[in-house]
Amino acid sequence: MRLFLEILYNFGILVSISIISGFIFQRYHDKKKIAVIGQGLLFGIASIIGMLNPVVVGEGLIFDGRSVVISLSALFYGPVAGIISASMPAILRIFQGGSGTRMGVSVITASVIIGIYFHYYWTKKQKKVTYLHLIFFGVLVHVAMLFCTLALPTHLIMSTLKRIWFSVLTAYPLAEVFIGVILLDVNEHWKIKRQLQASEATYGFLINNTTDTIVIISAEGKQIYVSPSGERETGYKIEEVQNKNITELIHPDDLPKVYEKIAEIIKEPDTTQTVEYRHKHKTKGWVHLEAVGKNFLNEPSINGIIVSVRNISERKSVEEALVVSEKNLRQLLELAPDAFFHGDSNGNIINLNSKASEYTGYSKDELFGKNLKVLFEETVLEQLPLDYEALKSGQALKSTRVISRKDGSILPVEMNSCQMPDGTYQTFIRDITERKIAEEALLKEKEQLLVTLRSIGDGVITADVEGRVVLINSIAERLTGWTQKEAEGMLLSEVFNIVNESSGMKSENPVEKALATGEIQELDDHTVLISRNGDRRLIADSGAPIKDKKGSITGVVLVFRDMTEKIKLLEAAQQSQKLESIGFLAGGIAHDFNNLLAGIFGYISLAEDISRQEEVTTILKESQNALDRARSLTHQLLTFSKGGEPVKKLQSLIPFLQETVQFALSGSNVSVEFNIDENLSYSYFDKNQIAQVIDNLVINAKQAMPEGGKIIIYATNELIKESDKLVLSSGNYVKISIKDFGLGIPRGIISKIFDPFFSTKVSGQGLGLAMSFSIIKKHRGLIEVDSKPDQGSIFHVYLPAGNKTELEIDSEEFYTQSFAKGKILIMDDEQMVRDVLKKMLEQIGFEVIAVEDGNKAIRAFIEERSEKRNFQALIFDLTVINGMGGKEAIKQIREIDKDVIAFVSSGYNSDPVISNPQKYGFSDSISKPFNFSELKNFLHKYLV
Repeated sequence: MRLFLEILYNFGILVSISIISGFIFQRYHDKKKIAVIGQGLLFGIASIIGMLNPVVVGEGLIFDGRSVVISLSALFYGPVAGIISASMPAILRIFQGGSGTRMGVSVITASVIIGIYFHYYWTKKQKKVTYLHLIFFGVLVHVAMLFCTLALPTHLIMSTLKRIWFSVLTAYPLAEVFIGVILLDVNEHWKIKRQLQASEATYGFLINNTTDTIVIISAEGKQIYVSPSGERETGYKIEEVQNKNITELIHPDDLPKVYEKIAEIIKEPDTTQTVEYRHKHKTKGWVHLEAVGKNFLNEPSINGIIVSVRNISERKSVEEALVVSEKNLRQLLELAPDAFFHGDSNGNIINLNSKASEYTGYSKDELFGKNLKVLFEETVLEQLPLDYEALKSGQALKSTRVISRKDGSILPVEMNSCQMPDGTYQTFIRDITERKIAEEALLKEKEQLLVTLRSIGDGVITADVEGRVVLINSIAERLTGWTQKEAEGMLLSEVFNIVNESSGMKSENPVEKALATGEIQELDDHTVLISRNGDRRLIADSGAPIKDKKGSITGVVLVFRDMTEKIKLLEAAQQSQKLESIGFLAGGIAHDFNNLLAGIFGYISLAEDISRQEEVTTILKESQNALDRARSLTHQLLTFSKGGEPVKKLQSLIPFLQETVQFALSGSNVSVEFNIDENLSYSYFDKNQIAQVIDNLVINAKQAMPEGGKIIIYATNELIKESDKLVLSSGNYVKISIKDFGLGIPRGIISKIFDPFFSTKVSGQGLGLAMSFSIIKKHRGLIEVDSKPDQGSIFHVYLPAGNKTELEIDSEEFYTQSFAKGKILIMDDEQMVRDVLKKMLEQIGFEVIAVEDGNKAIRAFIEERSEKRNFQALIFDLTVINGMGGKEAIKQIREIDKDVIAFVSSGYNSDPVISNPQKYGFSDSISKPFNFSELKNFLHKYLV
């Protein structure tokens, strides 16, 4: 009996502790660690209090309610609280000592272990602890307690069990259940309270932050509550609308339907009513709102109608835009050139445009609700059914069909169908009658196309996807050497054999590339086609894939043309342009160099004239000889750059021929032998141009003998008769022959050696012999060749011969008459030329006025005329850079004085003014550079 009383005493302590435990749970719920430690300390203190007033069974053997406290602490609050609550009484029990110490510590240990185990077990299973769980738990803990009696001394075990077993298995589990229920209720109470607090906080947060506005309206229509979001939606502050009637802010036109909805809510409290209306915004005018209301007039805490209001202005704008968009779409569909059908999930027509009626012959009403299959004959559907399963899988189907019109006629169409996201179908049908007609026309023209391909000017070869020849036209037959019959079925690479011109390597066939890439391919530059018989031709071509209606490659077509002659002409034109550019440069250099030579020539010849020392005179003559070569070189440059008519004079070929040949061979391993008639006739020729011809022929002869050898030069008089069958007029000629003993010229090319740009040399330009031919032709002569392989070549040049009596006197001893003294006007843009020409004329005895351009020359001429003085002669430079030249100046002077003697001077000997000066107003012409002796001889004819 005493054991029960002591247990009740401890139970009272446990109940008090349970209440305090609930306080800790509520106070420190958010601080979980503090709450757990607090619970452990609280239950540990409860255990100690119970231990201070225990049931004493024997000496050192006491019993109390610690097993209940410790096990429940671990069960409800986990291992940390359980260990803390167990540690405190365990230490005290050890301190108390006695025969029951081991048993007491064992009971404490067993209680905390069982409590921790079931705490995790029921938490993991997410089970709520019930009364049955607590009964089972209490019995289990105290059965373990009885087992712990085995830790007592042996003589005390049985006596202790007999004394405590009934109370332990009845009172202690009941206490466990009782205290557990209290803890459950306390914890559940505080949990519900906190959830309620959280719910109220959440509700407040939602009300304050929701995008919708919550309004409570009284039965009279006053706004007794407006949530904070109302200020954002209407622009009015809460206090401005609080207790105001809703009619003050609703659009008058919308008030009737709002009143109607309020009446329905009042009449039927359980219903929810929705209404859209316009509400006055403080600053933005009328805004669209949507209100959802429910009757809570019978709820004392509310006593009103709760209305959730949402701003739908943006939605209204979108809806209006959608209406406009749908209207536009309908108009577009009506204007579409294709028929449009909109069908439901079963294919029944629910919408269509006017074109659909036009194509089918049915009215919209007749087709509405009908299945799309009505447009097709059964046989057509059997061959090509409407595949709704494919459409459902997301495929867009395209097909060519025939529809049956209302009048029984048929219409070929192209149909495109797809399933929409809502499960309906859309179909567009296009009339392809014209396309079908075109396809039939195309088939009819196929044969004509084949005929055309065979007759076009380019080579055409078609091949299949395996690269085997299908068709080859006549041009391709000629270029490849294969006929249609032979080539058909052969691999294209066998018929169309192409290599790179430079490397000789086989080129990649454009047909193979076209088949691989599906794109048009062109040949690389410098591609050579080698025909069946070995002929080589430069070609340009392209290969293009042939595709069917589905875009699949069914073959390839190769188009090519022979570009051999065109490329040669193009290269010749490019070469001509290069040479023309070089010619302009050479002409400019030669002109400037001629001006320099004119000064040097003049000064040296002037020095020679006034020199009295024989040795100096000899040196000056040698200098003039060297300058003659320089002058010849500049004339060659001018001839190269300008061409034109030669300035021919009757002169001897003997010293000129010897000097020109020896100069061309100087420094080489080739010797020369001259065989010249002693009485060789004089000839009319341009010294500079003929020197160029001789140079070219001698240099060619030298190059034909790379190991060295001998050249023989012949010069004889020839009488040409009509019976000689030469392309020359009959008469007397001087024949110059240049013979070498070199490799000779092959017979196959001997007819081409005078062609422009033809050359057998790797770096040759092919201009030397062509220019020589042109020069001799302009001299009214002839050049020809005779050659045998490995025996050398001989070139013959014919020049017209002249009578010696026609020879111009050029020696000083012939002009014994003195010059008529007077004044001479000279014009030249080069200072050096003016200076030396002035000194030479003054040495002869003339007074000289020198100017640099045509304008100044005209002014000087006019000034002399105004002073009643005349010039003895005028010597004008032909061209003046950036100024008036002699050609323009003489025109104006001739208008003043038609009889004045005027000479033109220029380094451009090929200019027509030099070759025909009288035509342009001059008395005669003199070519730069000239020496003192040549000037005196020239002037002697006019001014003695």
